[in-house]
Amino acid sequence: MAGQEGDPLEYLRSHSELERVAISLLILHAPIEGFATETSLDDIHAQVNRASIANQSIFRYILAGYHHAYRQLSIGQCDLIVAGATQHIDFSDPDDEPGFVFIGLAADGIRWCKHITVESLQLRRLVVPAKELMQHDTYANHIDITENILERLRPLCTDDAMVQLRFEGELTRERYHQLDFKQVRRYGEKHCFALSIDDSALSFLSENEIASSADGHGSPVQRDERFSPREELVALADEWIAVAPDEQERKALQATKEELLAALRQM
Repeated sequence: MAGQEGDPLEYLRSHSELERVAISLLILHAPIEGFATETSLDDIHAQVNRASIANQSIFRYILAGYHHAYRQLSIGQCDLIVAGATQHIDFSDPDDEPGFVFIGLAADGIRWCKHITVESLQLRRLVVPAKELMQHDTYANHIDITENILERLRPLCTDDAMVQLRFEGELTRERYHQLDFKQVRRYGEKHCFALSIDDSALSFLSENEIASSADGHGSPVQRDERFSPREELVALADEWIAVAPDEQERKALQATKEELLAALRQM
């Protein structure tokens, strides 16, 4: 339930009518302990503990939603079945095939439980190590790092593909802002079903520290200097607002910027 916190099964109570039913079945939509992926852990407020499932004796079967990957297991005296999603919606479970469950239940147990896969979107990922972006002198070699990334994305982008562009490692702030994310997103919107950009594994380095520090082998000594998401959001939004072609788009970008900053403050 939206806004709920804690364990929804913690205060589960039996009812006299349940004792007379042939098949006791609970349909549940809530995260279950041990099933959440790393990408969704921060969003969890209510969670069903495995101990709560094992300790309850009311329901013989639990059909669970919420999670996107198919699972079938026994916890205590209860059979738990997670049907999973019928389509990929993110990269949290890239190795699981979407589909639905064909299940046969009886008072004495599960007669059959078959996961039937369906045709789904293709998941593709391009990982760009930051050191690759730092290896080139963009100005001296006339290398457009945005175009370089687009060239690598082109073979992955098709109408039936969800593509993730992921950056990993340490990068200077100046080089980061040489990347035209607006152009990359526009390309993704035209050439694939969906494109997501993940820079959560990226940290930033000071240009001055790289230029002024070196170890005994002449390599740069890179000290980590992380910038806040708010600072990066403000800088990027201001860049887009400054080059907006008309007043209407500038107002729309400004409104979006304020909404995102408000969301960051709540987080």
